Amino acid sequence: MITQTELLEQVTQDVARCLRQHSSGQAGGYVAAISGGVDSTALALVLARILRSGQLAGGLSLGWVDHGLRPDRSRERKAVHALAHQLGLPLFERRLGDVGQSEQALRDARYTQLIEIARTAGAGTILTAHHADDVLETMVFRLMRGTGPRGLTGIPEKRPLAEGISLIRPLLGIRRQQLEKLLEEHEISAVEDPTNADLDRSRNRIRHLVLPDLRRKLGDRAEAALFAMLEAARKIVISDEELAGSYLADHCQSPAHWRFELSLESNDSKPPHILHETFRQLHARLIPGAPPPAWAWIERMTDLCDKPRGQRVTGPGWPLAERTTQGILLADTIHAGAPSPTELPLNGTTTAFGTTEWRISARRYQGSGSIPPDQGHGRLCVDARHLHPPLSARPPVPGERFQPLGQSGDVDLRGFLHNRKVPIFDRDRLPIIVDRHDQIVCAANIEIANPFKVSPDTSERIEILVSMG
Repeated sequence: MITQTELLEQVTQDVARCLRQHSSGQAGGYVAAISGGVDSTALALVLARILRSGQLAGGLSLGWVDHGLRPDRSRERKAVHALAHQLGLPLFERRLGDVGQSEQALRDARYTQLIEIARTAGAGTILTAHHADDVLETMVFRLMRGTGPRGLTGIPEKRPLAEGISLIRPLLGIRRQQLEKLLEEHEISAVEDPTNADLDRSRNRIRHLVLPDLRRKLGDRAEAALFAMLEAARKIVISDEELAGSYLADHCQSPAHWRFELSLESNDSKPPHILHETFRQLHARLIPGAPPPAWAWIERMTDLCDKPRGQRVTGPGWPLAERTTQGILLADTIHAGAPSPTELPLNGTTTAFGTTEWRISARRYQGSGSIPPDQGHGRLCVDARHLHPPLSARPPVPGERFQPLGQSGDVDLRGFLHNRKVPIFDRDRLPIIVDRHDQIVCAANIEIANPFKVSPDTSERIEILVSMG
């Protein structure tokens, strides 16, 4: 039979190992979310022991969020203060406002307050006391609702919460019975949350009715089968993550932190589950710290791969996705910003086009009008004799027209960009280079206006370099 000292040592080693694995390179200290219950009290006890051993760089604080709903919250507050005093740890408190009583709303609001506590404490990591029994309950809950392999992997040990702040759950390998025994043997009391017995809550029914019934009928085989399913699902998910990550490394570009472009080759057909994982990872890169994307969004993104150019996926809270000639353009329009007119110095200085991903430079040259050998690839040469400096870049104007190189008449600019297969998203934000009289000199790095073409008698030219990223 395991002794009191051995149990504490075992749990301490498991928690310390988890923190070493997931805290590498993480700035700041730790905030342990505390409720006064068995789980978080045991976590605080173990963390204090690790802190005394010198293994928690940056220090440790406790964070308590008062939901303001339970009549016995004063008892919880006293228990939390007593524990902080006993362990010699600083305690930060927050109270929720009126956020409703749904479990999801309360959970989101609690994490928001914990993030604020972490920022106040100068911590980069928030620790919660989810344990192995929570993993089982989560698996069964998702099975009952219907889920895929990712849903069967239980609860991740680490995930980003906000910029510079991560969530780590170091007790996922520990059973609740072990935590109860740990407190009992150290004569530390905890407060029991009365809502844990409320059978109107789905998770409580799973905890108090479904899982005990499985244990009675199947014995240890029930939990063994669930944990075996979890491990099998994790292997599938890890494999999918590696394949999707490799695909993104070879086929994805990001000219701006809010924009990704995924190329799709006509002969490269990916299984749906790999595309699902690809778009999940793209969403995580596009909006760091955001909750995982809705399954409906992932399915629509996968369907978009087989749609014709110009088809889009949009929705409240969703990033914009567009099927382009090359693949998929994905943009967080909230952070994209609206481009505004920007003057271009003629000395070769690189200028950012408003808040967009475009970079532009222009330089004036005297002499022969011969076209440089690298004309194209974003480098355009125009005759300076007929334009009126200064040059500037601005977004397209609805309904405007210009005369493309080699054409005898004007064409609609937007129709021209459509024919050149410019994505719809870019047709409103592409840098149009104009002179002082708002004459179009060139459309981004796509086309020169015919009146400004270089000819053999050109004595003065301007070279314009337009690039993305």
